[in-house]
Amino acid sequence: MKTFFKIIVLLILVAVIGVVGYLAYLGFVPGLSNLIGANKPRDLGVTYSQKDFDSFLAKTDISHEELTGSVSADKSVVFSGSKALKTEFSQAEASVRINNDKWAYMPVTNVQIRFNDDGTLEFSSNLIMNRLDGFIASIGGVGYSKADIEKGLGYLNLVKTNPPVYLKAKPVVKNNKVTVEVQSVQVGKIDVPIEKIDTNGFVASLAEKVFSRTPGFYANSFYVTGGKAVFDGTIPTKVQAQYSK
Repeated sequence: MKTFFKIIVLLILVAVIGVVGYLAYLGFVPGLSNLIGANKPRDLGVTYSQKDFDSFLAKTDISHEELTGSVSADKSVVFSGSKALKTEFSQAEASVRINNDKWAYMPVTNVQIRFNDDGTLEFSSNLIMNRLDGFIASIGGVGYSKADIEKGLGYLNLVKTNPPVYLKAKPVVKNNKVTVEVQSVQVGKIDVPIEKIDTNGFVASLAEKVFSRTPGFYANSFYVTGGKAVFDGTIPTKVQAQYSK
């Protein structure tokens, strides 16, 4: 289910690039570091244990191996095999899975994911700034030019610490097609003006791009209900990844 978690991180990435571009347009960038601050991520009240991690691994039953040697970011994750999976994930299982991910370019830490009864999910974490470029490369780019990406990351790299981010959205996948209703995004103390950018369409197209780059993955359906994330489809049987040191 690494693909699903990439979708969540894509939402955050879109928010980061979007808020930087919008604030730059308004002339607010010189004070951006003061707006973002070095705060802890929002506490969503989600706790987890080793038991939750073991439960997630048992449900997915995917073989994980480390890629050794020199590996470029775009080849830092390799998927193989395919098998059917129909299951539910709790918010504790989803949160602990990301926090225990060893992938060298996983760009978030201190993660909490909350699944709400109304079909929305909330995501809170710190963004690891020095992994963003590798993450972008691993998913084949995000639709911006290299100059745009470097400009955005250049502004954010003025921040000396990894900024907290928060997202609330309603994602639904049917027959590998993604629809997303982004309701709220914050980067540090900044409320992202999501009405100013096509966040929903951008995230949906990026998510489907990630799907297409993941052999063995197909989502017949994915949605949030009753405090659970429900998945029905196929997933790879083996994941090889470059691990962080």
